[in-house]
Amino acid sequence: MLARSFSLASLLGLIAVLLCAHQAEAAMAQGSLDLVRDWTMQYDKSTFANTEAFCRKFRAACVDYVGPIGKYGSHHQLDCLFSLPDGKSVQPGPNIHAFCGGIPKMKSGKWDNSSKKTDYTSQLVAKSFAKTVKLVAHPKSVAYCEKFKESHPRYASFTTCDGL
Repeated sequence: MLARSFSLASLLGLIAVLLCAHQAEAAMAQGSLDLVRDWTMQYDKSTFANTEAFCRKFRAACVDYVGPIGKYGSHHQLDCLFSLPDGKSVQPGPNIHAFCGGIPKMKSGKWDNSSKKTDYTSQLVAKSFAKTVKLVAHPKSVAYCEKFKESHPRYASFTTCDGL
């Protein structure tokens, strides 16, 4: 009986871990829409089912690319917005705004969020997405971004124009 109880407890524990892992995957940090920092890019719709699928691959590739950079490594910074907290879709694609950057880590393994973020977007696209993503335009000016927010009120609440 003890063996059966242990097996049932182990099975229930495994189920709990799997559920938590699935929820963690669903809650991917997406960053923001920052037209002063984000590149305009076009992903291949035959490769990526939708913007969320692209953003998840882009994030994983960004983490892998940025992580080893620098003496003590770097922490990735990502913008790849596909949905709002209420679940509403944003940037239906295939043309979207996205960014992959990094902040150098200190010897302790920590990083300072106020440090300058280095833009690795074009290098990442060339290395990991050369056949499936095309860079369409560089990041925009603050004036362009502010005008975009004014003319697209739906995007104003989640668009920043600081380039940080």
